[in-house]
Amino acid sequence: MIIIAQTVGTSLSDLTVDESVYKTKVANTFESFEYDGADWSNVTPGESLEDYGISFTGTPVANDVISVAQESLSGMWEFSAGKGINQEKLNENFAELQQKSNTNERNINNLANTALLLDGRNLTSSIVEDFQKQTPNIISGDGDITLTDNSSNFLTLTGNNNNKIVLPTITPDEYSHTINLTVQGSVYSLDINTATGGHHLYNGQYTIDPTQTYNVLFIYNKIDGFWYYSITQ
Repeated sequence: MIIIAQTVGTSLSDLTVDESVYKTKVANTFESFEYDGADWSNVTPGESLEDYGISFTGTPVANDVISVAQESLSGMWEFSAGKGINQEKLNENFAELQQKSNTNERNINNLANTALLLDGRNLTSSIVEDFQKQTPNIISGDGDITLTDNSSNFLTLTGNNNNKIVLPTITPDEYSHTINLTVQGSVYSLDINTATGGHHLYNGQYTIDPTQTYNVLFIYNKIDGFWYYSITQ
């Protein structure tokens, strides 16, 4: 890369240098040309600055100085406008470039292969199973038993006969609301009717053995706004 400027005086403007021409004349990384009123210094006798690829607008006066600096760009090819591009230079390191790893491309491909698509077409059954996994709540103790919406619960009572199931208040929406409760039978009095208002999913009452484990499924009915229960054993 070559830069050019008038470093002494103000008579010149629009200074430019043709790098390919200049480099055939000057090997130094820095050169200055001083005008003595008739000729420029550091120019071969009989030649002008134009022969060095240097042009400008204006008329030089005595003691004007033009400075040119060359900056070496290691490992890079330099091209001058209008001089064409050497195909051999462009392709010289092509084989090496082919072996380089493109981190951005790899990251994009990884994202494309692992991200969940908006339409869900790459949603596998294993992913669904992972979403459905939940750790059940282990509930023990005395008093009211407050259950959380869409939860799985294991209930082990401690012998108090005044436990009561308390179900959450639901604002009707388009989603399902279910609660699963597994009860380990013992000495207890589990008031399910109070929690659900007596709404159940069958016409008769099942007889359960309170000394054995049984399961209660609570389902919210958004049509009438009540929780319903079903007992199995």
